[in-house]
Amino acid sequence: MIRSKTILLTLGMVVFFAGTVLAAPVTFDGTVNAIEYADQIDDPVGDGVYQTGGWDIKALHADIEGDWLCVGLEVDGTFDADGTEARRPKTEFGGYVTLSPTLEYEMTFVSTSATAATFAIDGTTLTQGVDFDFKIGDDLELMFKKSFMPAVVDSFAFYGWLDDNGNFQDDVIEGNITGVPEPATMALLAFGGLAMLKRRRRV
Repeated sequence: MIRSKTILLTLGMVVFFAGTVLAAPVTFDGTVNAIEYADQIDDPVGDGVYQTGGWDIKALHADIEGDWLCVGLEVDGTFDADGTEARRPKTEFGGYVTLSPTLEYEMTFVSTSATAATFAIDGTTLTQGVDFDFKIGDDLELMFKKSFMPAVVDSFAFYGWLDDNGNFQDDVIEGNITGVPEPATMALLAFGGLAMLKRRRRV
């Protein structure tokens, strides 16, 4: 009896603290903080695809927050003196989100200023402020409604490129987002575990 209570208490504490960490919201300030995101793909700085004077990708971060898919692109590059936008008026970030050999989403983001951009998924243009939003600062942060990529749950392969120097691809990044369950999923798993422990006690 005491052992079961100890297990339940420990499980509850693990779920509470894990949920607290995973629930930390992504702050869209244009600066990527890895702890805000569930997973990331690292990319070597100066890996050979980098065009002189453009941005170099350091890492791609991803997280799911409710109905939103959040993407953070950590970069190593230069900005205008005011620090509000990229050194060129156009910043293009595109890529492919792949879930299987037959299921893939194409995304294209193009900013025309520090506050205005176009974003499309499979040719469908999303509405800024409604379906997507972004922030350019030290890095690039982008969030959009997950309903435009309904098959994405928590894991996917990604191939993407960044152009901020008029060269199409200043740098590319490729890898897998393995993901972790959202806090809500963690809670469901915990309740399932509690139910199993309770059932074992009755048996």
